[in-house]
Amino acid sequence: MNRVVVGVDGRSSGWRALAFAAEQARVHGAVLDIRHCWQSPREATAPTGSVTPIVSLGARPTVAAERVVADAWERAAATLPAHQLRAELLEGPAGAALAELVSPGDVLVVGVGETDRLIARWLGSTTSRVLNQADSTVIVVPPPAPEPVDPPFPGHVVLGVTPSPATAAVLRLGFAEAREHDWPLAAVHAATTADADSYIDDRTQEVRLTPLPPEYGYLQRVLEHWQHANPGVPVRRAVFHGPAGKALARASGAARLLVLGRIRRRAARRGVQPLVERLVGAAGCPVAVTRIT
Repeated sequence: MNRVVVGVDGRSSGWRALAFAAEQARVHGAVLDIRHCWQSPREATAPTGSVTPIVSLGARPTVAAERVVADAWERAAATLPAHQLRAELLEGPAGAALAELVSPGDVLVVGVGETDRLIARWLGSTTSRVLNQADSTVIVVPPPAPEPVDPPFPGHVVLGVTPSPATAAVLRLGFAEAREHDWPLAAVHAATTADADSYIDDRTQEVRLTPLPPEYGYLQRVLEHWQHANPGVPVRRAVFHGPAGKALARASGAARLLVLGRIRRRAARRGVQPLVERLVGAAGCPVAVTRIT
């Protein structure tokens, strides 16, 4: 992790994203790059009342924009030393500007509010733009959710594991987060053929539901290398019944982080993938979306 970039906007959703990003930077020893996006005016009203495009030469950020950056610096400085902090204004629409700023070795953190959960599905929202366009892992921090009753994996990193080219990236990020934060990990595979949710704890051999579905053989194969390389990470394998979106939303209740994978698509085919779209709005914890080319 070269750098943790976080977008702040002066709202509570941005402050939640900042708190999450500052902790990520602290644990990983990375630089925290705080950005607040502003846009110079591009239009003026002519005397006739028509709207005439103009070039805004010499436009400067507002005092309010500068105050957001200063406030963000002070909040982050409570967690990180000054040499790990950067805080700057970034000109342009937030989604496009943040996506352009990051590179594959970075992590980009954004927050969503209650209403933003709904508009995140629309191409053009900040969340949708960064998910589609950023070359880095994106972590979306949701608003606080009611405490679920009997959550399956409280305090875990939950991985959405499917037979996909993105699975290796999901496992790499998930095990790194579990190892660095000292969190347990749950690898969850959704199966419409399963009759009920089930799991097995690979350390204690605790089993919920027997006999185990055949999908556990697949999970054991894909996890073997990563468990061997990370012996200190407690791992649970789980098969949840139902469509992936609903199954992973159940699995994420009270979790620390839900990790999903997606393959970068050509510009002509861009558009938020349905699974990612649903889970950004429904997950019970922050959602990390890895990107592979």
